[in-house]
Amino acid sequence: GVRRTKEAVAMGKRKYASAPRGFETVEEVCDLMREVCPEAFRQEALRQIREKAIDGEVLCTMTEKELGTELGVNKFGPLRNLYTRITKYFRTSPTDASGCEQQDRVGVQPVHTAGVATVRWAELTPTSGVATAVKEKAVKEYCRSMIEVGACIVSLDVPAKPQAACNAALRDAQAFFEQTPEQRSRRPGYTKVSDVKQMLSIPHQHNSAPAEDAHTEFDTLARLLLQTLACSSALGMRSDTITPLLDELPLETSEAASSQLDAICYCPHTVDTVDHGRPVYGAVAHVDKGLLTLLLAPDTGGLQLQTRAGTWIDVPTPPNSVVVLPGHTLEESSGGRVRATSHRVELQPYARTSLVYRLRARPSAIIAPQGEPDEATGARYGGVSVAQLMEVFDATHSSVNQPEVHPRAATTTPSSLRTGTTTSYGQALLDLP
Repeated sequence: GVRRTKEAVAMGKRKYASAPRGFETVEEVCDLMREVCPEAFRQEALRQIREKAIDGEVLCTMTEKELGTELGVNKFGPLRNLYTRITKYFRTSPTDASGCEQQDRVGVQPVHTAGVATVRWAELTPTSGVATAVKEKAVKEYCRSMIEVGACIVSLDVPAKPQAACNAALRDAQAFFEQTPEQRSRRPGYTKVSDVKQMLSIPHQHNSAPAEDAHTEFDTLARLLLQTLACSSALGMRSDTITPLLDELPLETSEAASSQLDAICYCPHTVDTVDHGRPVYGAVAHVDKGLLTLLLAPDTGGLQLQTRAGTWIDVPTPPNSVVVLPGHTLEESSGGRVRATSHRVELQPYARTSLVYRLRARPSAIIAPQGEPDEATGARYGGVSVAQLMEVFDATHSSVNQPEVHPRAATTTPSSLRTGTTTSYGQALLDLP
């Protein structure tokens, strides 16, 4: 009953002109559904697709209501989420109900998330009791994903403590953003970044148990992930080149942590934010300044990253999992072998709340020189303090977390700013426009 006749197509009632390549056959539609359909409805959706022979040409004609009816997705939230994700793959040459062409999604070419590995925390933990062969495989996949793709998904299903602590802090953050603007403005650390983005900085010495527990668990996980990557055979760095960059634990009561935990809320995509069919971003393309960024945003969608090949892909954010992204300091301290990942957040039809943990190096720490000097310029990675590196970063990158700022896409630090001596590095700062 869902197939459209040629007459209907000719009348312009199809939502999209055609299914894009890679989503045409029934099995290709099943592959897409495994990627975008909420887990609770996935098996039933796959069964319905095969029974009704729903191929790409059929799928691209469905309205949101028809999609829910035909695939058995009967809850509004998951259905809206599924419909939004599917339409990203079909907006190559869209037409409206009258047959008039709409604006294409300029510069957006979402593809499958193949290559972004998913590993379990227990598989990376030395004392978890997991078989050695399993650990070695997980470490290899994690490092490959971070180096070649620029991200990895880490499941927190085992052990239970990190999952419980992080999810409790996330629920607290969601409750906070549901308060009135007046109530939110009274909270220390709250910032209204823009009309579509709000942020709450959660200090380490926080008097709330969920937030303090989340800090501890995030920091433990981030340190483990950093150490695993740096000391792997892929990088071959010594642990004594990474550990000195981090805060010494435990912190003194009066000591501020270098790393940071933020709760971020993006407002729903509304008619006021629609730009003629183009995507609207709550955070434009940028790279983070720290070592690693850990993002907890259960099944909300919207996160996109730019692969090493330059293609933008959607990154799933499964429940009880964190997305790990390398930052600029890690790129510098690894001699460029791990590149900072450019990423952005596209607004969704619903509010999107996430926890973001940024593992950062101590400002006074010194990054050891890495790699051989460039033959032409003599520039090389490292050999500077973290404070100097951050000064250059702030001078060459716009922040996406400052109020009323419309940031540009992040750029790679020019090689001329990388030198082997503190003096010439400071001169490079003075020469900045």
